[in-house]
Amino acid sequence: MVAAAWVLAFCWCISTAIAIRYLAKHRALFEEWKTFYKALDDRQKPAYKDQATRAIEGMTVSGVTTRVAELDKRYKALCEPSPSVHVDEQANRINQAFDTTRDQVAVLAKAFTKAHSDLAAAEVASATHGEFLKLVGQPRELQVYLAATFPMTWKTLSDGRPLVQIVIQILGQLKDGRVVN
Repeated sequence: MVAAAWVLAFCWCISTAIAIRYLAKHRALFEEWKTFYKALDDRQKPAYKDQATRAIEGMTVSGVTTRVAELDKRYKALCEPSPSVHVDEQANRINQAFDTTRDQVAVLAKAFTKAHSDLAAAEVASATHGEFLKLVGQPRELQVYLAATFPMTWKTLSDGRPLVQIVIQILGQLKDGRVVN
């Protein structure tokens, strides 16, 4: 009975030693993989994370830029390893980082939509103004022409009235055959 207990203790010691050796090998392999992935992540950071940061820094200063820069800083802070040892805490930080990225995309999408709509409105206004200039001509040139051609009438009518009303009155007088000075 004593010999059997001794054999069992001996087998337990050997199996424990073997298990410790295997755990040490697995630990070393795990550390190598961690080092490899850290080096890989460090190589990928300039290509992706810094590219986004450079794009944000290159934007013109506005409220959108400020908000996106704040969200970018928050994202970077959330991507750092959690000081907590709980896995749930790190998973929560990753979820918050995803939410931060979604917020950034939403802010940029709204800014893009507003800028696109402002550009379309400016193009329409520019086209309308161009058509107006084609119809009326340059108002300054018309004003100079009227003042030079009809100096007396110009003095009488240019008391703050819009240029269009002055032109209508002069054209009306000419059409009626009256003398316009």
